[in-house]
Amino acid sequence: LRAQQIRDIIDVLEPLNHPFIIMGDLNLYYEFEDAIVIDNKLIDAWAQTHFSIKYPFNDKNIGYTFDALKNTLIPYYIPGACRQMRLDRILFSHGFPAFAITPCTIWANEAIKSDDYLFPSDHFGLSIDIVLEKTDNNKQSEIIMMSLSEPDPSAEEILRHNAQNNNDQRPYRLGLVRTTIALTSHVAWLGAKALGLK
Repeated sequence: LRAQQIRDIIDVLEPLNHPFIIMGDLNLYYEFEDAIVIDNKLIDAWAQTHFSIKYPFNDKNIGYTFDALKNTLIPYYIPGACRQMRLDRILFSHGFPAFAITPCTIWANEAIKSDDYLFPSDHFGLSIDIVLEKTDNNKQSEIIMMSLSEPDPSAEEILRHNAQNNNDQRPYRLGLVRTTIALTSHVAWLGAKALGLK
């Protein structure tokens, strides 16, 4: 379904003959869904600026934007969750005339200092600083800029490997014991909240 929706967006945008960006919560749950990026000749900003072999775009940070192990908001509505996924993306059309100045970054990934130290959202945000063309002012920085018009071979290789990884297609299931423990603590928390104890 998600692959078809992204294809539909591209089918509307391509005839306009202008570069475009698709970004936001794309709910790409599984690694094999990276095939959507490759099949549609898109440039994944995170992959391009973290999976390259070129410094400083080579830290291999996976870039989870949904991280149940770090984000304390997630267990409030998905008890026992432990998934880490790249649900959110910034995708540039092939030939987009831009260069990344720095690697794509994750933001809103720290808890807000409140009573419960919750996060602003169940997803972390993505941000990227780009320039649209090289000028005399930024040519001196050429070594630390990453083109977003063509896929970096190293980044594309990782995406292709992910696209062929069908091991993660099965629905994610929590173990019965883990789910029972999580639901029990969740019900207790909800009860305490309802009684004004939390």
